[in-house]
Amino acid sequence: MNWSSKLSIALVLGSALFLFFSISPQSFADPVGPVVTGGANPWLSFTGTVQQFQTETVYTVPGNQILVVTSICARDFTSNSIDDELEVLQGSVVKYANIALECSAGDLFGEGRARLVFEPGTDLNLEYTTSGPDITYYIEGFLAAP
Repeated sequence: MNWSSKLSIALVLGSALFLFFSISPQSFADPVGPVVTGGANPWLSFTGTVQQFQTETVYTVPGNQILVVTSICARDFTSNSIDDELEVLQGSVVKYANIALECSAGDLFGEGRARLVFEPGTDLNLEYTTSGPDITYYIEGFLAAP
């Protein structure tokens, strides 16, 4: 075998090794297991129920961020309207009243396009102001720097 054949075989083997190692994914295991993060300002969502004449603390905003609520959906699963029954509060201050939300089209909260801001260190509360069946809610938003 002459030197040009040996050189050709070496180049083919070298190219194959380079291709194999450049395509194969490299992964490194974390000693605590897999970790998923939402970044510095993650999206949040909450669901639960509020009973009649009760105030439910849904979330306490961290002291170094604001919470921007983009979507609120609420239902009592009866034929009754929930107008004037559910209020959104920042602590004890009403931020949004007269909720009639069932995630309907044309409503900013139902479409997720609302921007209701809660200040750092405050509580996001829901208050059910009248009697009736429990109200089920879904709230979505994100944290941001103030």
